[in-house]
Amino acid sequence: MQRVKVVAVGDDGVGKTSLFTTYGDDAFPHDFVAPIQDWCIEVVHESPESGTEPRPIILALFDTPGGDKYDSLRPLGYVDTDVFLLCYSVASRASFDRIAAKFADTSDSERSVTFQDGQALADSIAAVAFVEIAAKSHIASSAQRTHAYPALTTVPGLIHFAIETAIASQPSPPPPRKCIIV
Repeated sequence: MQRVKVVAVGDDGVGKTSLFTTYGDDAFPHDFVAPIQDWCIEVVHESPESGTEPRPIILALFDTPGGDKYDSLRPLGYVDTDVFLLCYSVASRASFDRIAAKFADTSDSERSVTFQDGQALADSIAAVAFVEIAAKSHIASSAQRTHAYPALTTVPGLIHFAIETAIASQPSPPPPRKCIIV
């Protein structure tokens, strides 16, 4: 069975744990959620674009600690990662700036990071896509819904896009060798 590993990185309190909990429970966790959880679940992935039969995959979701004291340990969890989700709070410019600094090697009235800022960061690090979504509302921002990936409007849509990206980037198995002796 194919395995897809997704790792969420970003500052403490930006919603990494809530994002994965929202995906797993199909609802935002209004109660306390213990941080730094890892989930390994079997899902049946159906690719609407490929026209292939649905197939089971192992989806490994890895939450990471955001504090500076974990900077040297955090990369140990990156081994065999297929997709990184760079998470920041649109209400915290500092969380956005730290994403740009570390990983380049709410309402609009509370927003200090614009959609365009996020898109520019994604472009500068050659990200596959920029998706702005809130685990709490379970939907994408209005700018996201009208941008390059308008289908990515829910947390499950984001996770399924991560799965598709991982599957598409994995090399195809080599064709079987045929030997002809004359």
